Amino acid sequence: MTQPKRHHYLPKFYLEYFCKDGNLCVFDRKTKEFRNQTPVNTALKSNYYSFKDSEGKKLTDIEQLLSQIEGNAKNVFEKAINNEDITAEEKEHPSLFIAFMMNRVPDFEKSVNKVYEHTIKSTLKMIYSDEKRVQTTLDEFEKEHGEKLGLSAEELVEFHKGDNIKVIIDRIKSLQLMIDISFKIFHFFTQMDWLFLHAPQETSFITSDNPVVLVPPEDFPKGPYGIGILFKGVRKLFPISQTTCLIMLDHGDLLAHHKTDKQTVRNINLNVALYTERFLIGRDELLIKNIVRKTKINQWDYKGRISIN
Repeated sequence: MTQPKRHHYLPKFYLEYFCKDGNLCVFDRKTKEFRNQTPVNTALKSNYYSFKDSEGKKLTDIEQLLSQIEGNAKNVFEKAINNEDITAEEKEHPSLFIAFMMNRVPDFEKSVNKVYEHTIKSTLKMIYSDEKRVQTTLDEFEKEHGEKLGLSAEELVEFHKGDNIKVIIDRIKSLQLMIDISFKIFHFFTQMDWLFLHAPQETSFITSDNPVVLVPPEDFPKGPYGIGILFKGVRKLFPISQTTCLIMLDHGDLLAHHKTDKQTVRNINLNVALYTERFLIGRDELLIKNIVRKTKINQWDYKGRISIN
């Protein structure tokens, strides 16, 4: 059986919730373009969730796992979009889906790679900061292998003073963390108050390639460590469709629907846009252009969810 190669990091069924006449408007922060395209050609990478086993065989087990999670969540999302009540037990499937949506996107992979790269480079710079210590290592290498490395201790120290090393992180690292973290955090979502906001007519929620958005309260103290899903008062926004957005609050058992107003929809859309890694997505070009103009995301680059100073 042919294994799927086109892996959507935003599931096709999810993108279809934001379509108008079968199409999406996508703003590309990299190329500065506005494009009309179909869900099948949006937010995907070739073999993005594939990995190789010890014999070099390409496996798609993760893609199959994600497909199962998507199918389970879709049934609950359909009820939410239709303003139907869901039970506390039914929160489990969309919670797992949303946890993976935080971590299956390119922003998560880039953040993991950034941490690994910083750690490796910092370690190497520390190891190669002292010429005498490096010379001792070279002497031990020569004694053990009976040959010289071909570089002097001075040259190695000078090389590592600059940013001359390119670190390539194996994709399996971020895939492993994607699975581990998602299965660990989704239980927290099931224990939060849930509020489904429904947009009034003539308005629409948008989404992005980084669709789980954390919004701190206005009085949240600024600091070097950012915010997390368990910080008190932090709202977790997840646009489900162009008509419905889920707001997860603090610990509780609230499960409610609310018809919201035009300004709230706009505020949510602005927050979603600010989290966009590359693709901002909505039902029509006029809406997306308006949000881009307001947030000016075409004029600055997204720095990622992790900053390393």
